[in-house]
Amino acid sequence: MEALKRLGRNRVTRLNEFGLTKATNRRNYAHLHTLIGFVLGFLMAFATLLFYDRQLLSCEQIEHHSISTEHFYDYFVSSGFAVSSSSSGGSSGSENLIRDNEFLITSTQSTQGSASTAASGSENVVDFAEIDLHQHLESEVRVLCMVLTCPKYHSSRAAHVKATWGQRCTKLIFVSSVPDEELGVVNVIDEEADTYHDLWNKTREGFRYVHEHFLDDYDWFLKADDDTYVIMENLRYMLYAYSPDMPIYFGYKLIRYKLPYMSGGAAYVLSKEALQRFMESSFHNEAICPKAQRFGAEDFYMGVCLRNVGVYMGDSRNALANDSKPKFFPLDLLSYMEPQWNTTIADWLIDMTPYPVEVGLDCCSNYSIAFHYTDPNDMYAFEFLIYRFQGFGLKRLPESLPRKFSEAEVQDLFQSDLETTTVSMDDTTLPDNF
Repeated sequence: MEALKRLGRNRVTRLNEFGLTKATNRRNYAHLHTLIGFVLGFLMAFATLLFYDRQLLSCEQIEHHSISTEHFYDYFVSSGFAVSSSSSGGSSGSENLIRDNEFLITSTQSTQGSASTAASGSENVVDFAEIDLHQHLESEVRVLCMVLTCPKYHSSRAAHVKATWGQRCTKLIFVSSVPDEELGVVNVIDEEADTYHDLWNKTREGFRYVHEHFLDDYDWFLKADDDTYVIMENLRYMLYAYSPDMPIYFGYKLIRYKLPYMSGGAAYVLSKEALQRFMESSFHNEAICPKAQRFGAEDFYMGVCLRNVGVYMGDSRNALANDSKPKFFPLDLLSYMEPQWNTTIADWLIDMTPYPVEVGLDCCSNYSIAFHYTDPNDMYAFEFLIYRFQGFGLKRLPESLPRKFSEAEVQDLFQSDLETTTVSMDDTTLPDNF
């Protein structure tokens, strides 16, 4: 009996001990869970701080990258130029330095901000934030764009010119025969005379209007059609080397009756002096400039009128140093991309171009300016590819504006086209369709 009692007491004791141990274990587990929770909370807080710090750094990097990209974009689309601090140490303000066909602009900010750099005579590239390259070129080369259109193409063509490349002209006007307030059309001829066969009359009257109202306000005067696309930055880049006081005009050179002239469809651009001579010496002189008439070849007649008053014909192939490719084109870009030229290049263009017409990727200058027969869809494609598209990781070398040409150099470049005898409209031997 005693043995049974002892056995019972021992069982109760073991049960009590087991219960005590179990309770102790529960307390230990609770403490362990608390400790683990604390450690995990600390780790999560530490990770959060690290992540937040990296986010701040990333935001700063993104902001810096965006600012840098914006400045590079302005630099690239304006055809860029080298900007350097003065190497003379004591100079202040901006000065022009000519070196190897490059035009360098001395930055006042850079010169004043780094005396040690100036004293050492080294040239450093100025931060793009210090100077707006695009605005510089726009202010230096003021271009009025005169776009020929007609009522049936106001909305289907001209409106898209205005929405794309036309907005980069210093001044944009449309020459037509019917008012259009949205476009800002200038009426220069009657509606019944606004046909393809009246282009010469329309061009004459358009330039008359421009001369009367805008001669003193702009440096260069571009004539283009409503189906031509123009890269204005490249136009200004080319024109920068020339003074608007020189009698010169640029375009795509063609030959007709052994006389050179610039294609009208490809667009051409007159200096202020060229426009002045056209209006004051040619316009009213039927002996040297074809009179207003139907079926006149507008671009050829313009060439005759300008050459007869000593205006240089600037073949755009020779307008930039180290670039002998055409820059104005009488056809659309895709026509030149076809490797087999005889399937896309018209015979008339091959016959009238005084040099071989190239096709493929080497057809055109990297600083091409204008393409004719460009429909609105292609205009917007140009807009995207030129002004928005970027190839990641592609590096572009810094560019510089060309140096200014003297008039003697211009004569050496383009005088040959003026050496033939002046054309007289009274010459009875001229062809009937001259």
